[in-house]
Order: sequence, then structure tokens, then C-alpha cells
Amino acid sequence: MKKATKPRKKLSELVETSPIKELATGITSEKLSAMFFDATKLQHQPDPLYRLDSAGHRYYYRMDENGEPVFYTSVTTMIRNTMPTSPHLIQWLISKGGDAGRDEAEERAHYGTFLHIQCAELLMNGTYNLDKLSEKLTVHLMLIAQKIPLDRISWADELKKDVLAYAQFIIDYNVKPLAIEICLYHPTDGYAGALDNVLELDWPEKGFFGEVYASGVNKGQPKESKQIRRIRVILDVKSGRKGFYESHEVQ
Repeated sequence: MKKATKPRKKLSELVETSPIKELATGITSEKLSAMFFDATKLQHQPDPLYRLDSAGHRYYYRMDENGEPVFYTSVTTMIRNTMPTSPHLIQWLISKGGDAGRDEAEERAHYGTFLHIQCAELLMNGTYNLDKLSEKLTVHLMLIAQKIPLDRISWADELKKDVLAYAQFIIDYNVKPLAIEICLYHPTDGYAGALDNVLELDWPEKGFFGEVYASGVNKGQPKESKQIRRIRVILDVKSGRKGFYESHEVQ
């Protein structure tokens, strides 16, 4: 007698029921949504995207009109696979002793993740309670205790400086958020990823805007001046303090 087989569900049926779904052992799918989206200033949110995590690899996908998944590589993976490793990073890893350097790099990645969350909170709420930062960091470290030692509570002082610097940037440029952690995909080139921030801000611009010299040898000639333009920008938050690298620009 032939054993009845359980009908297989489509991927679209598996992932719609909850934000995070375990599809198989070690393979999870998460429906992504922006942390913040200003529908009064942006036309519409992009098509829903999902993130598939498996054995340290990450992919994005969306459902087409037939309910079938269309997959995209992540921007981070694409950059890692197509760009040579920075000589600065290689030298840093050598100076740290290989494995120790990789462990420290992973720690800095977790630091950056936590900083992203705090900057997003500041942007969305317009205020931030520095007195609560150590408590939030303790909770975050407990969640990832298997990866990062709990003694990294010492990060709190460094984080306070970074949050204050970001707050000063918001004040200096009159920054307003339009979208935070919004995921996009390229319709033809096959990659996807999250934008840290889409912002409106005041940008000082030098140029010739109609002013002329009122006196002197250049009287009547065009005069360079400065004006403030309200612009929209994509801002990627970086936690490093040693400058920017080519991979940052590509990203």
C-alpha cells in the first residue's frame, strides 16, 4: 500500500503567517518592514521583501505575481565577493594575530548594530535618554551572550559619544527622517539590501546665486555666496573612527 505523502506548501504560504518563520533546521525567513516610513512625504513603500538566513549566508527574495520567489543577493555579499579585501583590513588582521582580529571585527560589527538601533531611536523620537543607555546595552549583550562577552558593558562610554555626535549632526543640519531601515531591491541587477536612513536635511551650498559686488574693482561682477538647500539624502551610519574605505562608497 502506497504511503500517503503530505502536500508540500509553497514558500509564500510558509512565510506570511509570522514575521520570522523557520523553514527548516537552521534556515529562517523573515518578512522585512521599515522601522519608520513617512507616508506623507514618500509616494509608497516598495514591494514586501523577505530575508532568508542559512548557515551564515543571507539572501533576499520577494514574491512575484504568481506567488513564486524571486531571489536577490545581499549588497554586503556582492561587495565581499567582487571587491578585493582592503589592504588596511589585511594589515589590521595581521597586527591583531589572525583569529583574534576576526573576533574583534565581529565584536565591532555587534557594536555597530547596537549603535544603529540607538541612532534610529533618536531620529524617530527626537530625544534620547543617555541615562538608559547602559541598561539597554546590558539587555542587548545578554541576547548575544554566546558571541560577545558581557564585560563589553564598557562600550557604554564610547556609545554615548557616538550618540551625542549623531544628535549634533541632527541639530546642525535640521535632519528629519523619511525612512529608517527600509529594504529595497534592484529590479534587473539581482541585488537587495537595507538603507540605514533616508533623510531630509539642510545642505549649505556655495555658488553664484545672483549676488554681485557692490563696490571695488569687481563692482557689478558675480559674487560667490552660500545658500541653504533642503535636500533628500541616503545616509549610511558607520561606527568606525578610522575613515571611510572604497567598499563604503560602493555600498
